[in-house]
Amino acid sequence: MASSTESILSFVNVEKTYAGATKPALQKISLDIAPGEFFSILGPSGSGKTTALRLIAGFETADSGQVILAGRNVTHTPPNKREVHTVFQSYALFPHMTVEENVRYPLRMAGMASGEAAKRVSEVLGLVEMSAFAQRYPHQMSGGQRQRIALARALAGRPKVLLLDEPLGALDLNLRQQMQHVLVRLQRELGMTFVYVTHDQGEALSMSNRVAIVSQGVIQQLGSPADIYFRPSNEFVARFIGKANIVDIDITSSGNGSTATLLGHQFPLPESAPAGKAKYSIRYEALEILEPGASGAEHLAMPAVVRDVLFLGNCLEVKVDCAGKELIAVAPARKGASVQLGGNVQIGFRPSEGVVLHG
Repeated sequence: MASSTESILSFVNVEKTYAGATKPALQKISLDIAPGEFFSILGPSGSGKTTALRLIAGFETADSGQVILAGRNVTHTPPNKREVHTVFQSYALFPHMTVEENVRYPLRMAGMASGEAAKRVSEVLGLVEMSAFAQRYPHQMSGGQRQRIALARALAGRPKVLLLDEPLGALDLNLRQQMQHVLVRLQRELGMTFVYVTHDQGEALSMSNRVAIVSQGVIQQLGSPADIYFRPSNEFVARFIGKANIVDIDITSSGNGSTATLLGHQFPLPESAPAGKAKYSIRYEALEILEPGASGAEHLAMPAVVRDVLFLGNCLEVKVDCAGKELIAVAPARKGASVQLGGNVQIGFRPSEGVVLHG
């Protein structure tokens, strides 16, 4: 993580409570975002992620703490005095203006000379591959094309930070995936700091350098997509990111390390952990349907009974009963013939792929 002196954007103990609310929307949030970083704020509805974006943009003011942009305290600075632009899900394009006029509009309002504005418009339309649409109107374009124009308009002012507020939410799956590639390419080409707010785990994990998981106004975990996916810090993160089995374990510790007992089966934990009861996360894809007799040191193998099977194309999601506990395992689709409802199977996972959850 960048230190506050190296950051392009920082929150320092930022708190915000809306009038009439019983709980803060954000509770003493501190974070640092590095220059040129693709940073996502991810959380469910009501988590506080949009409040964080509005505080960065200047649409809301923090009750306490500071918002620092490029070394300057902008906590009480109006939106038009911050070098920050926002792209919204709704596009917010003027229907009576052409693409070129829409992109030029904020430059004209800022007093930019006509020649420089024309050059800037041409440049950003090229970046988003929309130069051929300069004289069209918004109603003549698809949702994905309109989103590219909204991006171009935001980029034209060369902000220090580009805020993206659920920008792909109105697009269908194929267009969302296309726009993810566009956003990543633009961010890398420009070296600009992107702060992306979303409830979509796939979007955040696939595009970001780092992700902050927010719930109930608190950062639950902040790290790289891989860290958050494979090493969730608590039960909320494990359940919110991807698909995970959450089970109870009993931990015993000695001078030789820690041992866990799961559904009557013991296995060594890769890292020492405090003795006592704990929650344990096993990703669906980490829990396998083992070949007959395939147990041993690598896997913890357990007998189970198949209760349901879902075909997902490239794989099967297999619901099993293991010692009275419902678990989900993943198997290659080619194993479909050998996974039968009511059938007995061996399931197993590598202890290195499970995580002891805290908090």
